[in-house]
Amino acid sequence: MAPVSLPTSTLKAPIGSSTAPSRRAGRRSIVALLSVLVMVVALAAPAGAAPKAKHEPTLVSREAAPVVAGVPTWVNVLWVADGSIDEFTVTASVKDVEVAYSPTTGDHAGPMNGYALDHLETDFTALRLTVPEDYSKKDVKVTLVASWTRPDGKSMTKKFRVWAPVVHFDGDRDWQLVDDEASLGTGWVEVPVFGLAPSSDDLRFTLADSDGVDVYLPQSDWTGPHHDSNLAAGESDVLRFFVEPSTVSADHTFVFDATWARTGTPKAEAVSFTVRAG
Repeated sequence: MAPVSLPTSTLKAPIGSSTAPSRRAGRRSIVALLSVLVMVVALAAPAGAAPKAKHEPTLVSREAAPVVAGVPTWVNVLWVADGSIDEFTVTASVKDVEVAYSPTTGDHAGPMNGYALDHLETDFTALRLTVPEDYSKKDVKVTLVASWTRPDGKSMTKKFRVWAPVVHFDGDRDWQLVDDEASLGTGWVEVPVFGLAPSSDDLRFTLADSDGVDVYLPQSDWTGPHHDSNLAAGESDVLRFFVEPSTVSADHTFVFDATWARTGTPKAEAVSFTVRAG
């Protein structure tokens, strides 16, 4: 703790008095000194104790990657542990949707790095969902039952819910924008894109016309999937571009010219995306 500097007024005699302080002045000095010491002790006191660990898993996000109707799709669910846990397993159920797990685990899913998680450690469990081709809903709601053992040996179970958007394969489409609009926010816009064909190579989106709005693309004159410009079937990625908020006064629809190659054959398509100003 840093040394405390006391106000000089508590150490000097009042003006007009003798150099030897009176008893009343001495009492005032002692009271002032005690007040300062109480304040210092209060400030130096440790903050409240950290919350006690619950020793349970928690979902990092309730939204999973899109699944393709009629195509078995692996979905990763990310977890984080609040306190150390062991023997962590997950089972899933979805109405009208087939659920499967890795052949190595059989009737359940487990973390990729073993069945134990330390405090604040993250890991994911994988599920394979097969949505019927004629599935009419926009997403599937997956009920997860997590089971684990706490350090005191007590077995625990808890239900969680995640959802995954459903996209339908169109033979004429090699990829699909999961959403066709987004809020502007601070300027960066992310557009989810999902691969449908076996491979869409060198996928690029060039802005056709900004119509007076200042737009900045990551590759100067084009944007593409953030992770890799080659998009495989069942792969999720995002397109990113920046819109200067001060140049957008209302909702604005941007038109992009998309180009890519499928098994060496060049392809092109115009797509639109709306940015909501509010």
